[in-house]
Amino acid sequence: MKLTVRNEQYAQLLFKGMSQYDAYMTVYQPHYARYAVDINASQLANSAKLKLRLAELRNCVTAQSIATVTERQERLTTFIREDLTSPRTGNPARMSNIAAVQELNKMTHVYEEQIAPNINIAFVIGKGYRELPKLKDRDDAAE
Repeated sequence: MKLTVRNEQYAQLLFKGMSQYDAYMTVYQPHYARYAVDINASQLANSAKLKLRLAELRNCVTAQSIATVTERQERLTTFIREDLTSPRTGNPARMSNIAAVQELNKMTHVYEEQIAPNINIAFVIGKGYRELPKLKDRDDAAE
């Protein structure tokens, strides 16, 4: 679905924050009543083509403003390799290299967290299986 030149201009103006009415007036310069311009501007703004184009524009901005996984890994690697002591005081200037390594390991799933199941098993020594006392459920134990 390709937009016309005017539709693209209208989409760009909406994306920049202009109102539907003002964007429509700027691009199409119509000579009819305000209510008619409002209707046409609204219909155009709600068309599938224009909505798709606005979504594309928003995705481009979002994609450029967020660091990729590779960029984050490269930055953390830089932190890991640099000498963090301040030449003036001799104290660490920022987060430790170890913390950077830990964060990078989390990102790359080097050490998968293992969640231990929460199972309570009662063993009674010297009693047979059939002689085990009845265990209370958690709900019963709270009472």
